[in-house]
Amino acid sequence: MEFKVGEAFSPEYFELERKHVWRQSWLLIGRIEDIPEPGDYFVKDIEVCKTSVLVTRGDDRQIRAFHNVCKHRSNKLVWKKETGQASRFFCSFHGWTFDLHGRLTVVPREELFRDFDKNDSPLTSIAIDRWEGFIFINLNPQPQETLRQFLGDIYDGYQGVFNGSKTNITYTVNLKTNWKASNDAFCENYHFFMVHRDTVGGVLISDENPYGDLKSIRLFEKHRAASATVNKSHKPKPVEALAYRYGPHFATPDDHQRSSQSGVNPDNLPDWGADLLFLYPAIGIFIFSDWFQVIAQWPVAHDQTRWELTTFARPPRTASEAFGQERNNMLLRELNREDLNNLEFIQSVLESGALRTFPLSEQESLVCHGEQVIANAVAMGENRL
Repeated sequence: MEFKVGEAFSPEYFELERKHVWRQSWLLIGRIEDIPEPGDYFVKDIEVCKTSVLVTRGDDRQIRAFHNVCKHRSNKLVWKKETGQASRFFCSFHGWTFDLHGRLTVVPREELFRDFDKNDSPLTSIAIDRWEGFIFINLNPQPQETLRQFLGDIYDGYQGVFNGSKTNITYTVNLKTNWKASNDAFCENYHFFMVHRDTVGGVLISDENPYGDLKSIRLFEKHRAASATVNKSHKPKPVEALAYRYGPHFATPDDHQRSSQSGVNPDNLPDWGADLLFLYPAIGIFIFSDWFQVIAQWPVAHDQTRWELTTFARPPRTASEAFGQERNNMLLRELNREDLNNLEFIQSVLESGALRTFPLSEQESLVCHGEQVIANAVAMGENRL
């Protein structure tokens, strides 16, 4: 396989991606657990679409999404706190006030406005839908497809897999690299024997799978998935063994929890360790034995990306379980530092023009598929014009 680099990482191509990929796709921006009660809200800035999104849960318990923009003079409505509890939102510029449903309720000195009706100026709504507890939005005022259509075969899979977990940790890193280069780094295990050999090499690499190759690779219309294995013969060190015993760990061989769940480990691998689900355009959901993590790439510019990692696990019931989770979090931090370390060097080469193509191995088929889907979306979008 070979991927043509061409202008795919240029500022000009980035503008086409902004228009035909990000503004047309369903974007995962949170979990329903983020806003469990009426009045709860969160704000998500989406630089690639040049907007800020306000997600609320109303008094009727319905979840709604709006552009975080006051309808008077385009001031950012909510900006002091990214999450919180409120009964209303008021603009710090002129005091216009909106309720949880996005309705304009207060206009100071309303009598100064001629032929004005507050009912005609609600916050601008954004299409919103949910899947397995995840909250998605679509910034196209008239989405080309429903969330069910967007997810396709994935929609009816993974039922119940994400239940009962709460946000554990969140990392955010600002990278000087293109979002596709960053996303591709997490879509293959070809790098494991080089990048991670000193941290988790013995845990993931076994005699049966000496390079930690991905198994059960599945390519959907827009999305991708694979399974990863672990070394069941690995003998943990004392502290490692204690963590295995009391908390979740990315390398715990599954023996009960996931094997029977929908969509996970479809080939019944005996040494299954995780399933990797990649949602177009740039979300990775990594499903482990009793926890999961979400890695998101949010483009800022053609050479800048906001990288976000959030882990989800069952809230610890004891101090020992908290220890196990914390040990897992610390190891994840080291693994991700190893992954992210290369990315800014990659960007410098991309901009040099030294390479016109990338040769891709069979273990990088998820990378090839993802790049092709993006290229197709850009080409189709341009052809419609």
